[in-house]
Amino acid sequence: YGRMTSVGNLPTGGALTPDGRFYWSLSAGDGRNDVRIVNVASGEVVQILPMPGTYGQMAFSPDGTVAYVSGEPNSTAWQPAGPTMADSGGAIHVFKVDPVSGTATEQAPITLAAGASGYPTGIGVSPDGKILVVALYHANKAAIIDTTNNTETTEISVGNYPFAARFERTGQYAYVSNAQDGTLSKIDPASGKVVSTISGLGGPSGDYNAQPQFLLADPKADVMYVAITNHDGVAVLNTQTDTVTQFVSLQRPEGFGAAPVALALAPDEATLYVANAGGDAVAAIALTDRGNGGAKQYSVIGKIPTADYTQDVAVTPDNCTLVWTSARGLGAGH
Repeated sequence: YGRMTSVGNLPTGGALTPDGRFYWSLSAGDGRNDVRIVNVASGEVVQILPMPGTYGQMAFSPDGTVAYVSGEPNSTAWQPAGPTMADSGGAIHVFKVDPVSGTATEQAPITLAAGASGYPTGIGVSPDGKILVVALYHANKAAIIDTTNNTETTEISVGNYPFAARFERTGQYAYVSNAQDGTLSKIDPASGKVVSTISGLGGPSGDYNAQPQFLLADPKADVMYVAITNHDGVAVLNTQTDTVTQFVSLQRPEGFGAAPVALALAPDEATLYVANAGGDAVAAIALTDRGNGGAKQYSVIGKIPTADYTQDVAVTPDNCTLVWTSARGLGAGH
């Protein structure tokens, strides 16, 4: 059901605008990279923004007027389709967004002290939009950025191979997932320090190399959902106590390989959607008891088939449209 739109080269992620009208798909393959902005209602690509290189990680400001995209170096074999900024990588690309047309204009990028070797991936935006926390995958650090002047204020050592970053709902703390360690580093951006390291995310198989690769904060409750990619599950973290209260397994009878890589929360907070890269599907998890013999809390309701290598999932604010991205489709991503 629905509509498929061809996008760019190996899209490994993207994001839905806060109003749900446009989806940004980020190409990240070994070749020409770009951002393709898709009108959700029509399926039309309204703009293509050439990029030197991306890893498919981005975030919007809370009001949707600014987009931040992790920037990697320009490919030596493929040249962008148009002029680009920060060709050497190690930067966060900044775009001013027109909420009416959905199109964007690139602004001056934010240069990171770690440079291209830092390899910026996940970006977390504070609820007030004033702070970014960026996971620096190859540097084992997190960068803190002041968006009032778009300058980096500090870099903090975290765990091994930090991948994702997200603020909890109050904005006081940010969490960074450490892919190899299978842990979370809890950061106080005001002090520029890691206040704790949280383990126990990996479920029955343990934490090491669990690869937590996506974080999603509940906007109304003290809960953080963590996609545990290598251990085929979702960890539910209480951000008041920093303890894992539930591990929801998505493992198939054949063994590991579902590879959950992205999460989306339904606006009514009754369902959590999980993009399973290895399962070529979006799984739906009940977050409440459905009653009358229906699904129980934290049970898997079912799976929605997608194209190959599902990389992202999003739900529009009216709870009527599900958007997913697959990195492999009919000659390109979808």
